[in-house]
Amino acid sequence: MTVLTELGSLRARMPELRASVLATVDGLVVAHDARGIEPDALAALAAAHLALARRFAQAVDHGALRECVVECDGGYLTSYAAGPQALLTLVTSGDANLARVHLEARRCVRRLVRLLDREPPALTGQQVPAPVPRIPAQAGPNDRPPAWPDHHAPTGTADRSPAGPDHRAANAEPAGPESVEPAAAPAPLARRTPMAALRGIRGRGAR
Repeated sequence: MTVLTELGSLRARMPELRASVLATVDGLVVAHDARGIEPDALAALAAAHLALARRFAQAVDHGALRECVVECDGGYLTSYAAGPQALLTLVTSGDANLARVHLEARRCVRRLVRLLDREPPALTGQQVPAPVPRIPAQAGPNDRPPAWPDHHAPTGTADRSPAGPDHRAANAEPAGPESVEPAAAPAPLARRTPMAALRGIRGRGAR
């Protein structure tokens, strides 16, 4: 059995029933069996009426609210709490037996509460959470490949200038011409005195 089936069965048991609306406490329609009555407007007004009635019950410390009855010249408007998050509102004609309306409505509410506990959120007016998309992992700054091949990787202290090694080479001062050391001057020849030269001649003559 579904919520709509239960509301249809309630109408079949109560010929005086003109409309039945199951709504959330925020005034959103969950299901309805209304003919000639706007269900959205009825749900919003019933939710506001039930919230005000709860304030009345709290003001006089009478506990949890069960139902509200509005008696008019043309019939009755009755609202019943269907758990903490829903309410059932009935519109009946003036020739309806109010005691029987309460009896049938209370039985219907108990069955609706069990149905709301079993049905998925989409059938009870609750928002179904959307699936969270999975974002594939992306490479971060530390996962980027090096800017140069391994065989060209610089050694020693890394260049931390904004422009890299080219910037360092551009800012370097131009090297001047290589300094050439002068060639060593030949050692001066030892001067021979006349006496030394004469002795050399005599020595050769003696040999």
